[in-house]
Amino acid sequence: MRRTHIVLIVSAAIAVGIYSCKDSGRTIVGPPSGANLIANSSFESNGTPSLQGWQVIDTSVVRFSTDTPPDGGAWAISIETVWGQARIQTAVALPEGTHHYKLSTWARKQGVGGKISLLFNKAIRKTLTVTDAAWTVYTFNDMLTTVRGDSVVVELAGGFSQLLSGETYFDLCKFEMLD
Repeated sequence: MRRTHIVLIVSAAIAVGIYSCKDSGRTIVGPPSGANLIANSSFESNGTPSLQGWQVIDTSVVRFSTDTPPDGGAWAISIETVWGQARIQTAVALPEGTHHYKLSTWARKQGVGGKISLLFNKAIRKTLTVTDAAWTVYTFNDMLTTVRGDSVVVELAGGFSQLLSGETYFDLCKFEMLD
């Protein structure tokens, strides 16, 4: 009897999965205006440091920090200045059509500052250099025209130098659709 129930449940789950994966031909509807499209924008989950949803390039110089901006929670991320490309990235799926977006991130630097970049179709669309030693909101707006399957990549990078040292701190990274 129990085996029959398990077989029925598994069969139902497979049927739902196959039906759900069928291409309906419908357009993906975007999130409500002003909603943050980055799932883990504060580098923490339930008060615990987390990089869930972020890809780390060069884990040896990416660390968690308790130095956070106002309303930043318990954790931020810091990336050392290195001779190379130390960074973290997260991909954000976008709905079809032309929309206005806003990228904002709290950041600060010690020594050589890092960068905040938006990549679209594998190319850098916009970049801001972190220039302030105090926590500051860095922001820019952009308009993107997308087709089905397009996404952007938000990249937070440490400074780049062979001779000078530094560290860049990031927190509360948001990517919002404005319309």
